[in-house]
Amino acid sequence: MTIPSLRFLPCQQSTAQPTQSYKSTTPNPFHDIQLFKQVNLSKPWEAGYGKVMAAWVEVCREVNRIPGFKINKKPEGLKTRFDLLIKTHCEGEVASMRKSGTSEDYTERDLLLTDIKARMDDFDKTAAARKNTVKRKIDSIENSGALMRRMAMGNLDAQGDEKDDTPRKKKKNQAPSHDISCLMDTIKQGIDEKVKRKSHKKIETII
Repeated sequence: MTIPSLRFLPCQQSTAQPTQSYKSTTPNPFHDIQLFKQVNLSKPWEAGYGKVMAAWVEVCREVNRIPGFKINKKPEGLKTRFDLLIKTHCEGEVASMRKSGTSEDYTERDLLLTDIKARMDDFDKTAAARKNTVKRKIDSIENSGALMRRMAMGNLDAQGDEKDDTPRKKKKNQAPSHDISCLMDTIKQGIDEKVKRKSHKKIETII
């Protein structure tokens, strides 16, 4: 029995470039530097309630426009990377990030991290003062509204009193004129009766 010979085809190497990821054990400091620069511009820590991810969408959009920034990350991924680096920086583990890249690159990254952390701390320190200022403004507006309502109610009450007083004033004003009219009628009746008596006396004298 003849065994057929086997033919081995040469393996073809793939030319596709692997997608870079922040999960690499040796992260590229270039991407971190570009991320920090954009974060320093967008200031997501200053975003109001419900607007934080919108700020990170802006960060993601801008860093993807930078030539050489080829890491495919969504806004959530960039935020996770940033939070991790900030946490590492705060724990004093900067030395652990100096495993690759030039010392100049990591020096710039450390400086950017320090600057961003200082900005974040300043914003947090003034947050209480800003809240108190906003609260005072709201209280002032509410107090002004209450004062306006009280003033409006006072005006309505005053107008109501004026309406209630008007008929009484008219009655008081009408009372003297009514008395004078009655007096004039009485005087007239007295004069008429006097004239009639004189007329009767003249008739009796003639008779």
